[in-house]
Amino acid sequence: MNSISPVLTEADVQHEHVIALDQKECLPLIVLPVIAECLQGSPIATVVRFEFTAKERQKIANGADLVLMELTFGGPFTPISIALAMPNSIPEGW
Repeated sequence: MNSISPVLTEADVQHEHVIALDQKECLPLIVLPVIAECLQGSPIATVVRFEFTAKERQKIANGADLVLMELTFGGPFTPISIALAMPNSIPEGW
């Protein structure tokens, strides 16, 4: 599974950035902060998108589950949303 650009519009390109780039214990992630106009432009979420390899797609087709681990470091669990989307599209219902 590879982190790929979550950007869908040219306007979003300027906000995309890579996190954990210099953390050898973590894989770098390409992220897009979701900005809320009602909060004076503060980010309310971060979108990360992954592309599955052919082998991973076959495992999913054979019934494999997607497993998510969120590191809270003792803090409260943060709400998350997981969805599937075709390339260059947003998930249904977002």
